[in-house]
Amino acid sequence: MSETIACTPESAVFEAPQLQFNEEGWGPCELPDAFKDIPYQPFSKSDRLGKISDWTGTAQTDKKYPNKYASQFGGGNQYAYYHEEDETTFHLVDSARIQKQPHQRGRFRGNLRNQR
Repeated sequence: MSETIACTPESAVFEAPQLQFNEEGWGPCELPDAFKDIPYQPFSKSDRLGKISDWTGTAQTDKKYPNKYASQFGGGNQYAYYHEEDETTFHLVDSARIQKQPHQRGRFRGNLRNQR
């Protein structure tokens, strides 16, 4: 059952690939022809990849949340910090808490049954 395989120097040949050295950055220097016409879509690690196909269900849930699995890259720019030299719109906000009147609830509530 066991068979011996002869390993000759001609059968075990390894050719090292050519490496490109990029002095001005990282990554390849030239883009291969196979990738020249492919558009680039930026992505984020927190993006959802998609959902599992469910062929038995109805399509009503897809209409309910249409952007659930859409790309969210760049959506956080509304909270990005932009340094502006103009400080004329600065307003001091009073963040002191307003004291509320204490009220009793829970343990010392009276029995309100049969109060007619």
